[in-house]
Amino acid sequence: MNSERPESNPLPDVASHPEVKVFRRRLDPHARLPEHTHKGREVVVTVVSGDLTLTLGAQARFLTENDVATFGGDVVTSLRAGERGAEFTVTLVPVTAVPRR
Repeated sequence: MNSERPESNPLPDVASHPEVKVFRRRLDPHARLPEHTHKGREVVVTVVSGDLTLTLGAQARFLTENDVATFGGDVVTSLRAGERGAEFTVTLVPVTAVPRR
C-alpha cells in the first residue's frame, strides 16, 4: 500500500482564495468567444492544446500549446481558435487577492 500523501495545497496561496475561478474551455476550429471583460479580476489564459488568437483591446496575440497570457480583466477581450481548435484554461483572480510588491 502506498503511504504517500499528496500536498493539501500544491498551488500558491492565491489559489486558495474563495473567489478564484478556473475554467477549462474548448473551442472548435475557427470558433470564437465574443468581446467581453472580467472587471475587477486578473486573468490568466493557458493553452493546453491547439492554438488561438487572444485579442486584448486593439492588440492580437497568437498563442499555442503551453503558452500563457496574463492581463487585467478590465481590457476588452476576445478569443478565436485556429485551424486545430483550442483547449485552454482561464483563471480569474480577484484583484484583491493578487499580492502587491
